[in-house]
Amino acid sequence: MLYSFRVNESGRRNGGRRPALLALGAFLLFATGCGGSIGYALRPETIRTCRPQSIRLAVATFEDGRPPEEKDTEERIRLVGEDEAKGYTDYSSNSTPAKISDQLAKHIAFAGCFTEIDRVDIASDEQMDFLKRDIKKLSKDYDAIMIGKLTHMWGFQGTTTDGDRRVVKAQAQLTDLKIIRTRDLKLIWEGGADARVDELESTRPGNQYRIANETLRDALNKLCQDLSKQKLPAR
Repeated sequence: MLYSFRVNESGRRNGGRRPALLALGAFLLFATGCGGSIGYALRPETIRTCRPQSIRLAVATFEDGRPPEEKDTEERIRLVGEDEAKGYTDYSSNSTPAKISDQLAKHIAFAGCFTEIDRVDIASDEQMDFLKRDIKKLSKDYDAIMIGKLTHMWGFQGTTTDGDRRVVKAQAQLTDLKIIRTRDLKLIWEGGADARVDELESTRPGNQYRIANETLRDALNKLCQDLSKQKLPAR
């Protein structure tokens, strides 16, 4: 499935429709995973705008590079115990990297980072020869593709041992992000996105899922900030 995003002439973000493309609105359609949702509302006051690049960008499905305790409920229970494990997000679904890829595409489209942004069903960790072949096939419709790896996506809320202080922790991290030009496979940008929360006596609102999603939003805002400093060669 492909997801299409456009920026119209007035600069407002919208979704277009064309064959084999499913338009998505500017605001969140929560993608429910195992145990919780991935996503957040896209609002001008919370999304950092980008300096636009004249590039038609495809976003691949990121590789799942998370540690076992983030992907496996039983492993998480083994490490921290059943009671504490209840305070963690459960993003054990195999579809989590695809949902993060979807959210990144929606976020940077809303931020106005590129002329056009689509999600494409290509795996970032595909065998290299096949990946090169699939990227080159995109060259008629896209100037570049973003590939990368999801290394962390989790949130936690609990209390200290004596139960009188609220503890909040979270991390959202994407690494090995690369933008590759489709016509000649040239690497034109590489970087990452990372945001963390570690608060004792926290008054931050929401449960562990809201905290994790807002941390993802912060990481992607940092990505937009980085992309705004670049002048990427489309051709």
